[in-house]
Amino acid sequence: MKELISIVMPAHNEEAALPQVVTEASAAARDVDVEIVIVDDGSTDGTWGEIARLRRQFPGVRGLRFTRNFGHQAAILAGLLAARGDAVIIMDADGQRPPHLIGELIERWRDGYQVVQGIRTSGPESTMKRAASRMFYRVLHSLSGVDVPSGSADFRLLGRPVVDAVLRSAGHLLFLRALVPYLGFETAYVPFTAPPRIAGRSSYTWRRMVRLSLDGLMSFSIVPLRAAIAIGLMVSLASFLYLVYAVFIWLFARGVVPGWASTVGLLALLGGIQLLTLGVIGEYLGRLFLSSLNRPSFVIKEQTGATDNTDRAHGHGRIPTIAP
Repeated sequence: MKELISIVMPAHNEEAALPQVVTEASAAARDVDVEIVIVDDGSTDGTWGEIARLRRQFPGVRGLRFTRNFGHQAAILAGLLAARGDAVIIMDADGQRPPHLIGELIERWRDGYQVVQGIRTSGPESTMKRAASRMFYRVLHSLSGVDVPSGSADFRLLGRPVVDAVLRSAGHLLFLRALVPYLGFETAYVPFTAPPRIAGRSSYTWRRMVRLSLDGLMSFSIVPLRAAIAIGLMVSLASFLYLVYAVFIWLFARGVVPGWASTVGLLALLGGIQLLTLGVIGEYLGRLFLSSLNRPSFVIKEQTGATDNTDRAHGHGRIPTIAP
């Protein structure tokens, strides 16, 4: 009996790219049973209509449509919840994750690896973006101990045990690039060169990258809180020494003209550090507050294809659906 492989594709305004990517992905997985779960993350073009057309052409295609744009990680989570395969391949629908490597990912999984991670060695990204990515992964490793290889992309195969573990541990803030290495399953790596997008422009702006990076750091480390404590202690010590110095000058020095510059500078320094510390604490409290609201990570407006497994538990409950 052939293995069932699920391919999860988050898609946001990918109407033009989907036909080629789905056709190539289906061809690359020809020696297994395959289902392709395409998650329309609030697209404003004809992406959903294209998904419906592809389902008529490829019976293994299934579609989930969000009520609005909930984000890339939420789309992956929805796809993982809906996937029924013995293994799940996550890849974007823009053509920058080469479908011809699907066969190699599956072969490494058959060799016994529960995680097969794609590593981007080169691509159309700017030098600044690549440097920022490497720096972030180094900071993440130093703060949390989670080792995310440079070049890691959301192009990976996860065995069913890994998928189940991800769904059990995924909280309000999902950051798969760190969560998967954190789980500790044996991992194989497949290098690839990212080709240019088939069509359109990336919706992954610098602002979204920074937000995802902050979510990743604060999901895996409390070091920023401890750093705020350390900074507060150092500044308190420096302020105490400055007070001792001021008292000494007042008692023993003559002709000292009191100035406002040092006072204002010291107050500005203390105020800035206090605001910084409060900001770090506020970021953590804000994320705790959002988690306590128990809002769904996504809401599905409509779906096509089989829906018999969308009531998985794994801490997320039934995939919420509203009538179209």
